[in-house]
Amino acid sequence: LKRKDIQTGIKFRGTACCGDMEFEGKKVKVGIAHTVTRERSYLHAFYAFEPNPPFNIVALSGYFCLGGIKATDIGYDSHWMSQQNVTISGMEIKNETFNCPKITFPTGITEMIHNNENFVISYGVKDCYSRSMVVPKDKIRILLS
Repeated sequence: LKRKDIQTGIKFRGTACCGDMEFEGKKVKVGIAHTVTRERSYLHAFYAFEPNPPFNIVALSGYFCLGGIKATDIGYDSHWMSQQNVTISGMEIKNETFNCPKITFPTGITEMIHNNENFVISYGVKDCYSRSMVVPKDKIRILLS
């Protein structure tokens, strides 16, 4: 994926690809794209595309950002990043503020074992540590609609 979003003119690049799901009654592949702001901050969007050539993009979600380590995370006290002075400053794009780490980069999206209605998404934060999260496919369908 390397195109400009028709509505905003912002360039997206492919990042994590691809999971299978149904969207609007059709089988599609889903990936995560990113855009880089002038301040070198990363924002992401889900995209869905047809699984066969010419692989037309059928939907693009709105922006979202990925979270960093939090004091409420299990094992936070023993994680080396908990000893750092971590500040999360808001980044602004198109007059909307996003409160998340400036650098996050999705590296994988796969179906959850024994529960194919969820994806597991893995990503890096600030080029320092990795995280993963479980996202229901229904949530992605809502974001793509």
